[in-house]
Amino acid sequence: MSDPKKQHFVPVMLSKRFARPDGRFFFHDRRRPENIIRTTTPENIMHQRYLYSPQSKEGKRDFSLEHRYSRLEHAADQLFDRIEDVQ
Repeated sequence: MSDPKKQHFVPVMLSKRFARPDGRFFFHDRRRPENIIRTTTPENIMHQRYLYSPQSKEGKRDFSLEHRYSRLEHAADQLFDRIEDVQ
């Protein structure tokens, strides 16, 4: 498993369920001066660099929490897929 820099505070496995059939969805970022609505993919929104990977005094990152979240999200994603297939 890689050590991701981009860590989502809203998991991709949740946000992708709100996307259009082409995998994209609309968003608005009020911090941007253009003040327009844009499209993007779940992978490219609602993330922060090293959100769940604190850095030690020596400068080494601990990715253990992010790896645990990743395994949990994968299991939940499979469960949601099964639920959606039933309906």
